[in-house]
Amino acid sequence: LRGELGQFSPLEVVPKFAPLLSRLRVMQVAFGNEHAVACTEGRTCVTWGDNSAGQIGNGHKSVRSYKPYEVEGLDLVVSVAAGWGHCAAITGEGDLYTWGLNSHGQLGLGDTDARYTPQCVRGVGGGEVKQVSCGQAMTIVRTSEEIPYIMGKLPAYAKDKQPPVARDAYGLALEPTELPRRVGEDD
Repeated sequence: LRGELGQFSPLEVVPKFAPLLSRLRVMQVAFGNEHAVACTEGRTCVTWGDNSAGQIGNGHKSVRSYKPYEVEGLDLVVSVAAGWGHCAAITGEGDLYTWGLNSHGQLGLGDTDARYTPQCVRGVGGGEVKQVSCGQAMTIVRTSEEIPYIMGKLPAYAKDKQPPVARDAYGLALEPTELPRRVGEDD
């Protein structure tokens, strides 16, 4: 274990109350491969667990963090998500921030460089970001105008659409890319 259970010790085999988390009054929590991200009642973002790709957001990568870290640079966080090795947060203003592993462009920042602190994602049109979900190598958001955008590794159905979804030579959406409507969806 790498601290992702919130027990804050190397190995816990018996369920145990996590007092440091209860004091934070967690409103939402998401789990990645071996890390976690949470949104608190005070609208802060906290992370803990594995940090080998910078997914804790503390400015560097390290093995793990057993104690919650309040991610700096994020104000009024309303929602969080976690992927394999990356995190995402939505602020009260509808801005999307991402950080951590970026091997497939899942951070939506135009490249595949990892980020160790939250970065604001530009290029999401169609209103404010209202919902975010992360997969192993992708991030998908939905805007207030119900427009879905993807960043990172594209699902198979999006690769063969006409017109095709914008992607690089390796089939990756390095920036927020509007997903095409599926057959049968209303305009």
